[in-house]
Amino acid sequence: MTSNAPVKVWILIVNYNSGEDCILCLQSLLKSDFQDFGIVIVDNHSTDSSLGELEQFFRLHLPESMILDSRALDENTFRQTRLVLVRHHLNPGFASGNNVALKWLQEQNAWIWLLNPDIQVDPSTISFLLQDAGEDKNQIIGTRVFSSQNPEKLLHTGAWKINWFAGNVSPVKAPDQPFDYIYGGSLFTHAENFKKYGLLPEEYFLYWEETDWCFRLSGAGVKLKISSLARVFDRVGGSIGRGYLAFFYYTLNSLRFVKKQKPEMVKWVIISNVFRVLKKLFFLRFKQARGIWSGTVAFLKL
Repeated sequence: MTSNAPVKVWILIVNYNSGEDCILCLQSLLKSDFQDFGIVIVDNHSTDSSLGELEQFFRLHLPESMILDSRALDENTFRQTRLVLVRHHLNPGFASGNNVALKWLQEQNAWIWLLNPDIQVDPSTISFLLQDAGEDKNQIIGTRVFSSQNPEKLLHTGAWKINWFAGNVSPVKAPDQPFDYIYGGSLFTHAENFKKYGLLPEEYFLYWEETDWCFRLSGAGVKLKISSLARVFDRVGGSIGRGYLAFFYYTLNSLRFVKKQKPEMVKWVIISNVFRVLKKLFFLRFKQARGIWSGTVAFLKL
């Protein structure tokens, strides 16, 4: 990991208030049997102690790393080190956090692995991903996702299916089932695809970014694929939780996405949202109900 030679895989993690999870993710990556990789962590202006925890870990355990402000990144950064901790001076969302690094990494002749901070990996995961990828850069690969609390429990295959009537998604749990996009918490593709088709769409802020990006590339002929061997383990964390903001952004951005891809379905999603609000109110989940309602109203005001 100390060589400055070009690497074969760059792993990109966006952190927000998930310092402990992120360090566990890092520790699992460093045990990989394939070592020709680099790691970039972008801290998206965490409001807790995450950045300090990550800086301490980097200084104590990764002395060859670089810690720098996002505005100091350039093409030379990724030639000088394989381990980068980036302090983002604001939180413009998941896609933007990734794009801070991707706008430079897209110039690399390397594979890119987008990884959530609450994910842990097997020592063989990177090797299996490269084995699945082969020499074909024209693909996006997902990994099977298991529970870290119960490693035998499959959460999903790394692919998700869209319900166009409800404006929501569900995980695909069998490899032979049809799917619409690859899960952004463990998404493996070549840097060339970001350069050729564009970076992650930043207008969503949170949720539906990878859905939009996968649709864009799939429409251009890029293959979506589930790895038959690679697997990861999800701590099922989430820096934003399951409260008002989560439901607000999920609802708003589902409507944005549906309008972009199948505008004739927007009315059905809005009707579905009304029923979702009523259901949340029945079960006294007022913050979630308000999030769905506010997200729908915000979309109608666009």
